[in-house]
Amino acid sequence: MLRRTKRALGPLYRDAVQLFEPMETLGLAEGVENALSASLLLSIPVWASLGAERFDRIDIPSRIKRLILLADNDHAGRRAVNKALQSYVLPGRDIIVLWPAAPFNDWNDMLRAGGKARLGWERNAA
Repeated sequence: MLRRTKRALGPLYRDAVQLFEPMETLGLAEGVENALSASLLLSIPVWASLGAERFDRIDIPSRIKRLILLADNDHAGRRAVNKALQSYVLPGRDIIVLWPAAPFNDWNDMLRAGGKARLGWERNAA
């Protein structure tokens, strides 16, 4: 049996999968499927960090005034959000944390179940 691996053509450094062009608002999710799902549910541009371990390392443009963190609702996601809250602070930037509605673990599960985004959020102004 072959092991299934994920690969990139080169080092990812601080890159993300930039699925949409942001204006002043940008969402950041862990994976591509979750980024697309969150974008559909919330009607905002979302990028994918390609993993919880990279969630706090993405090069977010300084023009982003509202950053919405959309991590998975699990241990790795909560840890990633805590790191990201420190990494992305800029004067004049709001950082908002949104979690998938219970009982969903991620945004893709919520979308596939026909869920609507109920916005219970934490707001952290930088």
